[in-house]
Amino acid sequence: MKGKLQQRLILPIILLGLVTLLSNVLAVFSINNVHSNAGTIVDEYMVSEAKLEDIRRSIMDIHRLALSHIVAADHASMIRLVQEIKAEEAELDGKLADYEPFVFQDDEAVYQALLADYDAFKHALVRLVCASADSKTQEAYTMANGEVADRSEAAEGGINVLSASVSTQAEAAKSRLFLVYVTSLAVSAGTLLAGILLVWAALRIIRKYVIAPIRGAMDTLQDSSQRISGVVGEVRKRTRTSSGSARELSGLTEHLSAALEEIAGNTAAITASASGTQEDA
Repeated sequence: MKGKLQQRLILPIILLGLVTLLSNVLAVFSINNVHSNAGTIVDEYMVSEAKLEDIRRSIMDIHRLALSHIVAADHASMIRLVQEIKAEEAELDGKLADYEPFVFQDDEAVYQALLADYDAFKHALVRLVCASADSKTQEAYTMANGEVADRSEAAEGGINVLSASVSTQAEAAKSRLFLVYVTSLAVSAGTLLAGILLVWAALRIIRKYVIAPIRGAMDTLQDSSQRISGVVGEVRKRTRTSSGSARELSGLTEHLSAALEEIAGNTAAITASASGTQEDA
């Protein structure tokens, strides 16, 4: 019985331990998965979008400086604007190089096209600045509204394509993150329910095979104790009755002894009288 009870108790306990271990492992896995997806969204997609917007703003600033060069009134302002354009171009070159690790494999062709458009944009700016510096204002305006504007729009178009691709990837990552979150909740709820069922099974086994037998044994002991108390009382009662009977018997014995003594005395007297009568006869 003891071995069977241990077997019944050890099974839900082992299962509860396994469920707890599995729950902890799945929780760690879910946390890592959520952290990985969230890190990808923050560290890659959001940073990628921010870099693309920064590149777009730099192209617009360079275009604006080129237009300002056309309307500059003196050579000093033109020289200062050329220096600013060169500084912006150098900074933009670094930004484009830094963005290369964020380019998806499917967008590699778009990125290379963006670099080509930007390179053509810089060459167009050189011709525009030369025409502006040579006081060929009309030619400079024509180039600004023609080749420079076309190359700038082409570069911005490439940036828009890359940005749309990043947004698509970010939405897919958000969907995966939501799926991981829902899956984690479902797994946690399942393990919690399994743990509750196993605890309920263990408590039921304990109540059925431990508490119920102990309670039955206690009830049996209580009934036996009551019966024993009744028997002891009856024995005491009969003992008191026997004691009274013994005392009465002792009194009768004493009376009987006295009567026997009296009969013996009378017998002796009769014998003596008979002897005297015999002698007289």
